Amino acid sequence: QATGMDTENTDRRARFPVVARPRLRAQLLSAGENERLLSAEKWLFCDTNALVTQVWSQTHFEGYCAPEIKKAVQDYHYDFYLLTQPDLPWVRDDLRDRPAAREEMFESFKYQLDKHNLPYALVGGKHTSRLQNAITALKKWEKSLI
Repeated sequence: QATGMDTENTDRRARFPVVARPRLRAQLLSAGENERLLSAEKWLFCDTNALVTQVWSQTHFEGYCAPEIKKAVQDYHYDFYLLTQPDLPWVRDDLRDRPAAREEMFESFKYQLDKHNLPYALVGGKHTSRLQNAITALKKWEKSLI
């Protein structure tokens, strides 16, 4: 255990403090993305990136985000974002938490996308229509590049 760490914020399933997890996650994700980018045929979909890690960190640690994560947000470029609206029922899993704060999380992600002037589309709807809405947004974005 690191000196000065708050043991109340230690994830018992992990071998490192929760605060360190986003930093490590950002490093691992970018390495994996770079590897997968080499074999991607048209698009590479990434569920999580440095920006997502930054938002998660800031919403879970009272505004704190490690400088390395903020730097990764600036250093790694993503062409387009699909921001999913919180219009489906919340389902608990190992990654999702705070069901009552879904709108807050959504607004935090949207704020950061706007702040960094990143291209994105809002995607909502139920199941099949949600997928179709995402495909439509991607096609529209792709046409805008021509």
